[in-house]
Amino acid sequence: LKYIIKSLKVSEKMNDKANTAEALYQAGNLYLRLDEPRKALKYFQKGRETGKDAVAKQRLIYYINNTGIAYMELKQYNRALDNFQKALTLFTGYGNKFGISHTLLNIGIIYLKSGHYQESLKYLHKGLKTFEETGDRGGMCRALFHIGNNYFKMKHYKRAISYYHEALKKAREADDNLMTQYICENYSEGYAASGDYKESLKYHKLFTKIKDNLVNEKKNKQIAELQERYEAEKRTKEI
Repeated sequence: LKYIIKSLKVSEKMNDKANTAEALYQAGNLYLRLDEPRKALKYFQKGRETGKDAVAKQRLIYYINNTGIAYMELKQYNRALDNFQKALTLFTGYGNKFGISHTLLNIGIIYLKSGHYQESLKYLHKGLKTFEETGDRGGMCRALFHIGNNYFKMKHYKRAISYYHEALKKAREADDNLMTQYICENYSEGYAASGDYKESLKYHKLFTKIKDNLVNEKKNKQIAELQERYEAEKRTKEI
């Protein structure tokens, strides 16, 4: 973050609006990853305003889309949907299938979160089709997962389980352990809701194992980063 802020200050000082807008956008993305959507929203909005006459039109669509993600994280679904619909219209105009597929997914998730399940399914199936056209396994996995979540919410547990099954295959093909964790958790809940407690326990154990592995990986990464920082500081003192 400090390097992005430093780049932002330099760009502002040089009155370079294009690079200023891009730095604001990257800061917003980082705050999204840090689970600080309010701060992310501030940077996306400022980036859009700064870059409206300096950044390529197609690039600005991502600013609009990610503004929608920030609103979604804040549970301001109407505002999120407004930004996603704008982004979808613009992506479609440019024929940007990557943008189209991910925005369809986001709209489907919004409708899922707000309880409009049939509308959610419509957008998620459109997103799934576009992901299949581009060969995006990660996107296919997420679309299948959320289709399953819709059916779970609608208490169609067997249909939910069938989509979790397909989502899990895609997650493993994409080597996406985080999505595998989420799917196994919901898989377990789906089987429990349908009365199959043996399968529910099987997937709960798998969920717990993957979750623990991910926690350990994160801890090991943090320890390695601290060790690297310590060694760097030690070398600096020796100089």
